[in-house]
Amino acid sequence: MSDDQGFSYSFQVDGADGGSPSHKNVPAGAEEDSNLYAFTHCEALDIPNNTVLLVSKLGDKRLSVTPDVSIALGHCNKFRTLSDHAEFLVSYMPELGGDVAGVQRVLESVRDAGLMLNAADICQRISLDQEPSANLAPTRVCVITCDRPEAVERLLDSMLKEARLSQHKHLYLVDDSRDSANAARNQSAVESFSLSSPVTMTYIGPPQQHQLLRELVAALPENEQAIRFLIDRERWANFKSYGLARTVCLLLSAGDRCIILDDDVICSAIASPHKAPGLRFANVIRDADFYPSAQDWQSRAVPAATDPLAGHASCLGSGLGEAIRTLGFEAPNQRGLENTDVGMLEALNANSPILVTQCGSMGDPGTGDSNSWLVDLESDSLERLLNTQGGLRSAFNNRQYWLGRTCPTFSKQASMSQVTGLDNSRILPPYFPVFRGEDLIFGNMLEFLYPDSIILEYDWAVPHLPLEERKGNSEGDIRGTGATIKLGIDHIMAKRPTDPALSFETRLELLSLELLGISESSTEGIEAIFQRELALTQVDSVRDLDIKIRDSGHLPQDWVNYLKRVMDGSVKALQTSTTLAKARKVNDEKSDEAVIQEIQAYAGEFAKALRAWPAIRSAAPAIVATL
Repeated sequence: MSDDQGFSYSFQVDGADGGSPSHKNVPAGAEEDSNLYAFTHCEALDIPNNTVLLVSKLGDKRLSVTPDVSIALGHCNKFRTLSDHAEFLVSYMPELGGDVAGVQRVLESVRDAGLMLNAADICQRISLDQEPSANLAPTRVCVITCDRPEAVERLLDSMLKEARLSQHKHLYLVDDSRDSANAARNQSAVESFSLSSPVTMTYIGPPQQHQLLRELVAALPENEQAIRFLIDRERWANFKSYGLARTVCLLLSAGDRCIILDDDVICSAIASPHKAPGLRFANVIRDADFYPSAQDWQSRAVPAATDPLAGHASCLGSGLGEAIRTLGFEAPNQRGLENTDVGMLEALNANSPILVTQCGSMGDPGTGDSNSWLVDLESDSLERLLNTQGGLRSAFNNRQYWLGRTCPTFSKQASMSQVTGLDNSRILPPYFPVFRGEDLIFGNMLEFLYPDSIILEYDWAVPHLPLEERKGNSEGDIRGTGATIKLGIDHIMAKRPTDPALSFETRLELLSLELLGISESSTEGIEAIFQRELALTQVDSVRDLDIKIRDSGHLPQDWVNYLKRVMDGSVKALQTSTTLAKARKVNDEKSDEAVIQEIQAYAGEFAKALRAWPAIRSAAPAIVATL
């Protein structure tokens, strides 16, 4: 950053220069630093003389810089080499005048002041010797279904053929079917399955779930409202209760590890069609490939060296260091941390627990009706999309994809997975009972409650074969942001405590209080939260699209045109005023006041449910044993 751009810096660390011992006095002309760095979380305090004081939230380091430098450092939150940071900043901020060398010199000064986190230090911390997990809890397997008996029969048959069922403590079918004929057929399928299975499967249908509800209320009458909010099928009869079924799974498996399967998968593990060496740490969209038909990918599929249930159980509940060794690696490499957000890695250590495991899918991507997520593909997957047989329109329309990882990948981002592992030997939060996005909300709560935890996604996939035909929009969908529960969770996550020393109990109470705060907020206060979080999401989307369009000069014109169309839609949404009622994407003609009252009620009830959850969970095993 040259002088004529108005950038300057000075050290102010209580009379010391604050330099990092490993990088002080680097001689001129020395070999370029190839380590990966990210700017640490700092408070930015305005002080006189057009200066900003950066104060580390992780220690005693501080540095005074110009406002321009402070802004630029805010874009250095991913692990890159200093030269890559400089290149990115110059491309993203035209006001820097293309001065890559000057920008890099300033970044070196920030590094030397101790405000850059070195990826090598994180790798060392993760690799420290760790005692193996004493005894991982047994695994219970839950299949969740709703009015799809054909899918249930197909899945149970594949479990008998493919899985080593004797390794698991118990099996359940959690049936949320509304049609009594479908429920009866599912129960019959479970009875037939148990005749051949080495481990009995228990049917948990409407009567059994009602018994669980009734006996929990009898055991904990003071928590009746919380119990009914979480698992009362009658209360949520007119809603899509995806989270309710998953909370039932948590109660069935309390104290053990739990593996949950959607009913429209096949219990068979397929090796990823694309492989990369090593491990990866990243909060990024899954890799993808695209096929003209189900027959095409099925003819190419290569079995993985495990079944999905044993595969999930292999690392679920382990510490991070032990999981890395179980996966066959000695230590993470810095390159596996490249482009990873600093916030994901700050709290990690060798003992960070693997609380959730995920896997990829082959077939239908399970991403709902919209295909707008394709905009976020990384370069290799984007190249496959643009070269797919039949062109872009075919890829948009045809939902025969591989979504997964090219290598074992650790992240903080719990997302939809057709087979999911949960380390329920720890107190995991309950799921929000209704609406979509229950997995994202659960993942955010998990990060709030266990800041040092991590999620592992394996580099294999399961076939996902919905019975009904699903097609996408051949024109490509425009990205949109509605008034979802996740906007409220984003608001809460921004307030999560950063000190990892806080206990689970304290964090659970803080999370409950944040939800209670929303429930007691005024109409104007809730509207303000919604407008702010919606605007932040929309602005992030526009910024991201702007970078993609600027980097798209070498890409096919039909893809560039699509990006521009998505950008036009995003800018229009950003510039258009909306209300909670209009943004909900639900045609129920509710007024803003009614929607806000609904938000207040749900937030208050969920807060009380979280407070009661440890007691509910503790009472469950004795009742489950009688079902």
